[in-house]
Amino acid sequence: MLLRFSCLSLLITLSSFGQDRIVLQTSTILDGKGGGLKDQQIVIEDGKIQTVQPGTLPITYDLRGLTVMPGWIDTHVHLNWHFDADHKLVNRGDTPQNSALYTAENAWLTLQGGFTTVQSLGAQVDVDVRDRINHGSLPGPRILTSVRQITDQSGNPEAIRELVRKTKRKART
Repeated sequence: MLLRFSCLSLLITLSSFGQDRIVLQTSTILDGKGGGLKDQQIVIEDGKIQTVQPGTLPITYDLRGLTVMPGWIDTHVHLNWHFDADHKLVNRGDTPQNSALYTAENAWLTLQGGFTTVQSLGAQVDVDVRDRINHGSLPGPRILTSVRQITDQSGNPEAIRELVRKTKRKART
C-alpha cells in the first residue's frame, strides 16, 4: 500500500524536474472528500495537477489497478531529528552540514511515505530545505515551519513579542 502512495508522490515530484506534462491513467481515485472517481486521467503540468477527467490523451504512466489518493499531511514533524550510528536520537548539536543533509533526507523519505505537506515545529534549517524544495532543486513535501520553538525560556513578554515578529519575517521569506 505504501508503494501506491509513494508512486504518485514520486511522479508529481519528478514532473517538477524536467517533464512539462505528465498524464496518469487511473482506474480508482479517492477524491479526499469521501468519494471516488473511476477511469480518469490526471494531467500534471509544471508540477501541478491541472485536470482530473476522463480522457484519451497519450498516457505517460498507467496506474490502472492501483488506488490514487491525495497526499497526506503530517502536522507535527521535526525533519532535522535523526538517529546516529549508535541508534541514539540526535536533535541538536549537529554540524550545519549534517543537519542540512539529514533534514533533506528526511524530507525525501517523508514524501516517499505519501506525505505531501508537513508542519515542522521549529528548526532554522527547515527554511533552507523548504526554499530548495520550493525552488524545485530538492524533492520533498511542502514544508510549513515555525522556524524555531518559542518557550517560557525565550525571555520576558517584550522579548517574546520581538522573537515572534522576527520568526514571522523569517518564515515568510
